Amino acid sequence: MKTLFYIISLLLLPLVGLGQESNLEEPLKKEKTTFNNQVDFDIELLGGELALKKRIKGKLFLGVSAGVGLFISLSSNGRMASFYKFKGFLDYDIDNRVHFYLGYQYFPEVFILEIDNGGPYSGAVVGIFDKGRKIEYGVEVTLGEVKEHSFVGATTLLIIKIPMVRW
Repeated sequence: MKTLFYIISLLLLPLVGLGQESNLEEPLKKEKTTFNNQVDFDIELLGGELALKKRIKGKLFLGVSAGVGLFISLSSNGRMASFYKFKGFLDYDIDNRVHFYLGYQYFPEVFILEIDNGGPYSGAVVGIFDKGRKIEYGVEVTLGEVKEHSFVGATTLLIIKIPMVRW
């Protein structure tokens, strides 16, 4: 019986000596992001837009974008179309899935299809996006003016945002 006790003690000795301590006093560390800049490619119907974002603090990004193609929006005056657009914005991540941006958008020339008039269009823009596995999808709403005299509210149907490069 003494021999069995000594054998079991010798087998358990490494477990006691190699056990790990519990550090419950140390708080859990937050996961940090590993990138400060990002380039996105946005797709709208028949147009594409390239955006560059730079992290300025925590979850807040400052960005600019330029787009070329056929951008069609539903507006308060009918359907609105343009071939070029420029945007400056602040982007905020609400959580790991949803982010929104607020900015200023400028179209050098828009065409309101139902009225057959147009001109430069500029105004405030708000966009909200949901993050999927590889892409993000969302909508943006714009409130601005055409030719400095008529206010027009417009919205896109769907924007697909593809994060391309992060560094």
